[in-house]
Amino acid sequence: MRRSLAIAAGLALAALTFSGTADAASTRTQSTAAPKTYHRTRIIGFNAGPEPVKKGRALTVHGTLQWHGKTWHPLRGAKVKIVFRPGLKAPLTTAATVTTDRYGRWSKKFKAKKSGIWYAIANFPDDSPYLSIATSGDYVEVR
Repeated sequence: MRRSLAIAAGLALAALTFSGTADAASTRTQSTAAPKTYHRTRIIGFNAGPEPVKKGRALTVHGTLQWHGKTWHPLRGAKVKIVFRPGLKAPLTTAATVTTDRYGRWSKKFKAKKSGIWYAIANFPDDSPYLSIATSGDYVEVR
């Protein structure tokens, strides 16, 4: 009984959401363009440190951006945003934008001001073959 009610409810929902005629699906044309290929990306070796750091001292955030074909390759010349959040409820602020070198590496030094979480984000435009990526955060305590 429950199964037949579920099937009936599913059919009723399908009838309500379908717009057009029964021939609508057969009149669509297929695109001849090849589907776009996207490459996965990753940030490895991401670190913000030293941990802990004294207030006013240098703090370095670094990592390596890679893309995947048959193997992982460095992604050179890409922009990586370094983002900081001083607390869990505070908004994210962009601390800097850096460009990767020929090995996909990037690094940026900051003056340690307050404790918080550092992130790296690599965003790519819609027409790019690369998928955007963000790191999990790295908390640095400033004393």
